[in-house]
Amino acid sequence: MTINIKIILNIIIGLLGENKKTYNNTLSFIKKNQKDIYLLNIYNLAVYLNSELSKIIAIKNNNDLNENKTQKSFYNKKQVKNSKYFYNNLFKIAIKILKNKKRV
Repeated sequence: MTINIKIILNIIIGLLGENKKTYNNTLSFIKKNQKDIYLLNIYNLAVYLNSELSKIIAIKNNNDLNENKTQKSFYNKKQVKNSKYFYNNLFKIAIKILKNKKRV
């Protein structure tokens, strides 16, 4: 008997404490396991009002609340640079995964 399980990764980019090393760990994991990954869902960090995270991060504009926006008021220059690096590499892998998978 064959069990057909589809593995879907949900990735949030921009969590506190992330850096180039943590991004590279994630990229390595995805590359190593890409044959088993069916789909990647990629999100930007969004801070929700009255959440635990909103007690740590001050919300300064609407981009901070929007998962579709990459520019957040609470990112410093290094975080922006690292996030761009991760986005570029992650999307390359994601496209490769999509091209190599048969959709059922």
